[in-house]
Amino acid sequence: MSGWLINISLVFIGGGIGSALRYGVGKWMISKIDWSPILATFSVNVVGSLLLGFLFAWVEKNQLTSLNPLWLLLGVGFCGGFTTFSTFALENINLIKDGNFLMLFTYSLGSLAAGFLLAWVAIQLVG
Repeated sequence: MSGWLINISLVFIGGGIGSALRYGVGKWMISKIDWSPILATFSVNVVGSLLLGFLFAWVEKNQLTSLNPLWLLLGVGFCGGFTTFSTFALENINLIKDGNFLMLFTYSLGSLAAGFLLAWVAIQLVG
């Protein structure tokens, strides 16, 4: 199998696993612990930011390229599939439609701040 096909396969497999896990975790949070869909999306996005920060720092520390199979499988694939900017955007649109501007501000700012902070913390811990 050629290199690019292996790389695409790694991203595909990791992304599929990450997306399936995101779906399962979100459904579990909503049904078992009665969390809102917004809180479920927030949770997977900030956990994904933390994981991606650890992976990025590990790749950088070990001087691996962005085509490293582990990075493609876990960083690009798994974390890319596990986190979801599109759902975040849609939930924000729905908050605007509902006129819930306090939640819109809290969710948007909280997601960005927590995502950045956790990615930075992970990078600092590995570095």
